[in-house]
This record gives sequence, C-alpha cells and structure tokens, in this order.
Amino acid sequence: MHALWIILHLIGVAFGAGGAFVSDALFFSALEDKRLSQTELRFLKLASTLVWIGVGILLVSGAGLFWEDMTRYLASSKFLVKMTIVLVIIVNGLVFHYRHMPLMQSANGGDVRRTARFRAKSPLLFVSGAVSAVSWLSALILGALRSIPLSYGEGMALYLGVVVVGSLCALVLRKKILAVR
Repeated sequence: MHALWIILHLIGVAFGAGGAFVSDALFFSALEDKRLSQTELRFLKLASTLVWIGVGILLVSGAGLFWEDMTRYLASSKFLVKMTIVLVIIVNGLVFHYRHMPLMQSANGGDVRRTARFRAKSPLLFVSGAVSAVSWLSALILGALRSIPLSYGEGMALYLGVVVVGSLCALVLRKKILAVR
C-alpha cells in the first residue's frame, strides 16, 4: 500500500501545485491588459478546480501515509510544519474561491483600474496569491526533504517570514500592475 499512497500523493501534488502555479500565471497574464475577460475567468476557475482535486487526492493519500506510521510523523517537526502549511493552503483556497473569484467576476471584463470595488479589495487578492505560491512551494520543498534541522516554531517562523516577504512583493507588484499609489 505504501507505493500506492506515494503514487497518489505525487499525482495530488501535480494537480494541486500545478493548478496553483498555473492559476497565478493566468491571473498575471490576464491583468496585462488590465481586464479580466470571461474566458480568462473560466480558465482561472478550471485551474482552481484542478487545485481542489489535487488537495483532495493529497488529503486521502496523506492520511494513508500517516496511518502507516503515526508515531514517527507526529514526532517530526517537518511533518507538523508541512501540515500547518497544508491547512493554510486549504483556508487560503476557500478564501480565494468564495471571496476573490466573485471579486474578479465583478470586474466583468472592464478595466480593473477603474473598478472601485476591485481596486479596494485587490490588496487581499494579491496577498492571497503570494500566500498560495509561498505555501505550495514550501510544502513541495518540505515533501522532498527527509527532515529539517528546525523545531516546529523555528520552521513556522521561517515560513511566516517568507510569506511576509512574498506578500510585500505582491503588494508592490499590485501597485505596478494597477498603477495605484
């Protein structure tokens, strides 16, 4: 069963992380012309669906792997950091699906720089994108490592530091893309 769980886990990573990275790329590509067309929104929804399929596969396969050796996993700071990051991925995904997708749809193909609601709420959208990218990349890196030379607290502090830097970069990028002050 171990090999099956690993294979399923890798498939989940491919769908989840792949969908998340494609979604980020589609979003920034769509904003090149400062508009979000219905076609672009449809592709963003498709990428979001792929992410959720990946997360579902990851949860099932991860549970299978966990049940094989619960004691070892619960004693691993790497595992605990990774699980916390997976929780962040899920919560951030729910925020994206229920808050940010409707916001992007409200732009309705118009110039997002002139859509007051989009401009006002877009900082959270950009930060959410940064949290997604940093979190998926962090989970991928942690999954590839055997262990980390950090405690849970140190691992989380490092992750949060990278999230803050990523979020600040996202807000700078927002200013550039939306030409806001």
